[in-house]
Amino acid sequence: MDNKTPQQISRRDALKILAGVASATALATIPDKWTKPGMEVGVLPAHAQTSVPTHTLVVGVSDPAANFCFSLISTVTIAPPASGILMRYTITTSGPAITSPAALTGTVPTDGTVVASLSVDVDQTSFGVGDTVTVTWSFENASDGVGSGSQVFTSVGGGC
Repeated sequence: MDNKTPQQISRRDALKILAGVASATALATIPDKWTKPGMEVGVLPAHAQTSVPTHTLVVGVSDPAANFCFSLISTVTIAPPASGILMRYTITTSGPAITSPAALTGTVPTDGTVVASLSVDVDQTSFGVGDTVTVTWSFENASDGVGSGSQVFTSVGGGC
């Protein structure tokens, strides 16, 4: 009878053996001759195709005779209805200073009635007759929808 004691293999030797086996397996799967990769063309089912933006926007009606002494309310509505869609606003003016909101650009989510609204306050000492405040709306995320639109408010007075 052979009474051989089992030999212990160090981790280093075990890793060397595993690397050798893996290399031999990889080499055995390489073809003898290179072939050009094939390409299959087909049509994806409707549920697997990339979706296109689904919403469009409509801004509120411009106000050609606004009273800058009160808050200007700019609105945007999206169709089809969805709440929580982030709408980006950008405010530009022809002269008057804006006191609220603090930033001239930002985002507002659509609410349960699918409207996003923004209250704009003008410095009551900085505007004159014919000055304008324009609020431009667009989708924050292009995947939510396409389009943009502006709502223009024009001052009818030169102070409050």
